[in-house]
Amino acid sequence: MRRIRVLDNVEIDMERPSGNLSIVDLVCPYRAWRATRTTVENIVKDEDVNIVIGIVSHRAVLRQLEQQGCEVEVPIEVAGRKFRADAVCEENGEKVVVEVKKKVVPGSVITEQYKVQVKMYMAFLGVKRGVIVGLNGVRINITASEEELRGIRDVAETSLLYLDSESEPPRRRGEWCGFCPFKNECVNARLI
Repeated sequence: MRRIRVLDNVEIDMERPSGNLSIVDLVCPYRAWRATRTTVENIVKDEDVNIVIGIVSHRAVLRQLEQQGCEVEVPIEVAGRKFRADAVCEENGEKVVVEVKKKVVPGSVITEQYKVQVKMYMAFLGVKRGVIVGLNGVRINITASEEELRGIRDVAETSLLYLDSESEPPRRRGEWCGFCPFKNECVNARLI
């Protein structure tokens, strides 16, 4: 087992499941289940310089949004799990979920994932409008009906029911399979 010593009595087990879960993982019970079982070592291995650059620029942008009256790093709790939306701003008396990304390319697979992420935030914050803003100048508006948001909440809550299961949960097939990090292990991806 690979361990990193922090103090005499504290260590990091790199092979231990991370328990990490992003709100977009809740789109499918299998994806959520697998995400929580990804080891710390695999998460670290997948990180790169672009992510670090994204984090630094992200913080600078959120400070600007906050200075303009937006609520930033908005907490969302779903069945005891905690998530954060980048910001909720107000326009013409209507709340809008704002998700900031380093780069947004309309029609790309990753942008489709961003849309699902924003709809998840909208569903749990009770907001019917969202926007993805790329630091490359691209802006994508997102709207959803109450019925669509209710469906999103139901799927997310179902996914959370399986997190502690020892056996693999059911897979949920949809457009999100194209951007799922576990698609190579999942039979659903081969059906699309």
